[in-house]
Amino acid sequence: MGFGAIIRDCRGTFISAKATPMTSLPPVRECEAYAVRDAILWAYERGLSNVIFETDVEVVADAIYDMNHDISEFGDIIVDIRRFLSNHGNYLVHVID
Repeated sequence: MGFGAIIRDCRGTFISAKATPMTSLPPVRECEAYAVRDAILWAYERGLSNVIFETDVEVVADAIYDMNHDISEFGDIIVDIRRFLSNHGNYLVHVID
């Protein structure tokens, strides 16, 4: 399993890309949550602001903005993402088709 991210500017011009392999195979929603968290940390480490993160897994985007508590590995990842987003108000996560 692995995931990747691409950084584009506001005009859609390619800036950078990253791929992260994983040795385990968690459920799909956990994989995508890991990918979103990894992308957020990567953007932060690069000093980027005003970033929109896109995911095609609606359950992940919904979980980030839903204040319910999920006591699972997935829920722990979502809490990490929420915590980071609350401290960086110029980062948003959107679901795409």
